[in-house]
Amino acid sequence: MFNGLRCSFQMSPNYEILKSHFPLVKDIIDFFTSPVTAPELYRNIKLMCGNNEPLLSNKSNHDYIMNFGYFYKETFVVYMQKIQRSGKGIPSTVIDRTLQLLSNNHIISRSEYRRIITEVRI
Repeated sequence: MFNGLRCSFQMSPNYEILKSHFPLVKDIIDFFTSPVTAPELYRNIKLMCGNNEPLLSNKSNHDYIMNFGYFYKETFVVYMQKIQRSGKGIPSTVIDRTLQLLSNNHIISRSEYRRIITEVRI
């Protein structure tokens, strides 16, 4: 079954884009699954992006939802900037397509309301 999924993904238009940004894709997956898969990373994310982070001040209830394992897409961008891994910018297409694949494969649930990523399911 896994081989079938891999083959169908390799033929998709996402494949080349995500393959060419593999380190970023890995960072996206690690970030959005951290509440379940990497408690230490999750704690670091909350420390670095919480407490009314000025770059996220336009997001209502940001700290509150982050404490429950929910993230805005923009939280990931801020986190990457803070750890100095954003380089010349982070392609939003890569973030969106990675999150869509995670959602399509029931690894995360995506809420379109306020673009919040919800519930990690591993």
